[in-house]
Amino acid sequence: MKILITYPGLESFIKGRIIAPGMVESEHSSLLAKKELEKIQEIHFKDLKDLVKQIKGIELKVQLIENFTVTCTRTSQEAFMSEEVKKEVVKIIIKKYNIPVQHKNPKTTLHLEIVGQLCLVTLEKGDYSGKRVYKLRSATGSISAPLANALLDIAEIKPNETIYDPFCKDGTLAIEAKLRGIEMVYIHDSKSTNLYSAKVNATVAKVTLNEGQPKEIDKIITVLPSPSKRRSENSAKKLIQLLPQNTEIIALIQKPEILSVLNREVIQKAKVLIGNDWLSIVIIK
Repeated sequence: MKILITYPGLESFIKGRIIAPGMVESEHSSLLAKKELEKIQEIHFKDLKDLVKQIKGIELKVQLIENFTVTCTRTSQEAFMSEEVKKEVVKIIIKKYNIPVQHKNPKTTLHLEIVGQLCLVTLEKGDYSGKRVYKLRSATGSISAPLANALLDIAEIKPNETIYDPFCKDGTLAIEAKLRGIEMVYIHDSKSTNLYSAKVNATVAKVTLNEGQPKEIDKIITVLPSPSKRRSENSAKKLIQLLPQNTEIIALIQKPEILSVLNREVIQKAKVLIGNDWLSIVIIK
């Protein structure tokens, strides 16, 4: 069984059992996963002593390779600290298996995710096939491959449809669309450096992106501009108003309230936690 790590808010788009915010237990891989872990065991515990005792009883010799590290995170407040658990587990593994701990570039990472009185024990071996290696160049405000695939899933694109990303940044969304077999993918960005980055990344990914706005567009899929330190609310609204009016838009946006300037129906499909900010995935009809 796999434990898929995604952005909080995207769990319901992954087939499986939601364990905690951003964590889904599934038999299948998913393009919406940031990380894929091997499930070892679920532990229901009373206190720190009970938790350490149960972890000590888990047989890990087959899973551990050469060296290891341990991470521990909590989504609830307990009477003990995550660091206490981490130190105890490191001691157990070193004593039981005589395997050295290595915090930098370990061969194996044992993850402990504590939610209330439940501890989920998982293993990461650093060979997750969902990692994207084409991103040689990155642009400010770019999204990750899992977020791009969330937008593409929600868009329900047909293989013969033409899609357009007018704010392409480093091309992640467009490249992911091409990797999914969508042929007609067009990109644009007001910054020439972003377009160059998109082309470089596309070359590494071995896909071809069409530059410029096509005459006919089935769907616009993009990350819409929002007000920021460098961009005023009026500037963001003006950029959004330049988009074709009769085309469905599937977008990620930080402040969906500014979409009122379009006078179009806006359907919120999800709220996603990215870093410390909640962003919205919307469909604009």
